[in-house]
Amino acid sequence: DQATCVAPHNKTALCWGESFYGQGFEFPVRSDWDTIDSGSYHACGVTGNGEGFCWGNNLYGQTNVPDIKPRKWFQITAGGSHSCGIDDLFNIHCWGRGLEQQTSPPCNDAWLRLDAGSLHTCGIQLDRSLSCWGSNQAGQCNVPHLKGVCQFQSD
Repeated sequence: DQATCVAPHNKTALCWGESFYGQGFEFPVRSDWDTIDSGSYHACGVTGNGEGFCWGNNLYGQTNVPDIKPRKWFQITAGGSHSCGIDDLFNIHCWGRGLEQQTSPPCNDAWLRLDAGSLHTCGIQLDRSLSCWGSNQAGQCNVPHLKGVCQFQSD
């Protein structure tokens, strides 16, 4: 929450803000970033060839990206003290602090997108349903009246 990182169209990392844990400026210098996501005190990204990286605070192992070879990373999201990612077979992997079960996703194996919060994680599955897991202290895991179905609005 102290720094932000993005991968603009030129695929180089751009970070700004507080960098007490190195999450803002101590990132791998590359020119092939596809995605970058900022968490509370760490950030993660995926390169064009499917390599995954995380940097910043690693108190709970949240920057220790698992080796999934020969699989490649499709997306990695950075949360409070945890991270989750999707591989190229749409399988989910989570690591870091999991005391609130935020690193324990449902046993479904087809995911399209993830977003990690401070103590929870949400994901969109291949069938377009939405699931959230982890702390529900503020209702963040209560999927609204759509009953888990993501609906897209056109412009």
